Amino acid sequence: MRRAAFYGLVLLCVCVLFALRGPSAQRIVSGDGGGSTSGPVPVSVANFPQVQPVAIDKTVNVTGSVAVTNFPLVQQVAGTVNVGNLPVDAEGAIRVTGTLAAPPPPPHFVTRTTATFPTGGNDLARTFDMSRACDSEFPGTRLCEDVELFRTIPPPTLDGTVWVFTAHSCCSSIGIQLNCYGAEGMTDCTGSPSVACCGY
Repeated sequence: MRRAAFYGLVLLCVCVLFALRGPSAQRIVSGDGGGSTSGPVPVSVANFPQVQPVAIDKTVNVTGSVAVTNFPLVQQVAGTVNVGNLPVDAEGAIRVTGTLAAPPPPPHFVTRTTATFPTGGNDLARTFDMSRACDSEFPGTRLCEDVELFRTIPPPTLDGTVWVFTAHSCCSSIGIQLNCYGAEGMTDCTGSPSVACCGY
């Protein structure tokens, strides 16, 4: 009986001893080793490896698809837009600057054919024959009109007689007349003149 009471007393003392040591065992020791604290303690990690450069000397193929689902919805715009600060000229037209397409240059005298055409016959039909002769020898050219000879810069030097045509209108119709020109201007169509060819 005494022995049981003794063991009970010892057990009670051990329980009291552990109860008193619990709070002190749960205290957090500060980094400097002195005292206790209940706040957070910063952690320093200094053994990370340095960043290593990676050189890629080959093509990297990436396969798969990327889904982007957070684009905003398309917004509908209704009504009119008033723009009042565009530059205008004196007549109220909008001024535009920049490179504009220039019209092609007018046709000019290129050369004369080696083929010759005698006088006589229907002028309109012969005009097409002469234009085909020009295009055959010098692609992209046709029979010259007399005003095209006058507008050619520098003026052409004609070392002989050439055929040209004059377009004229009369009585709501357009007519074609073949004429001959030489170094001194219009001349008589004698013999078989060659054809003056004009192009761009």
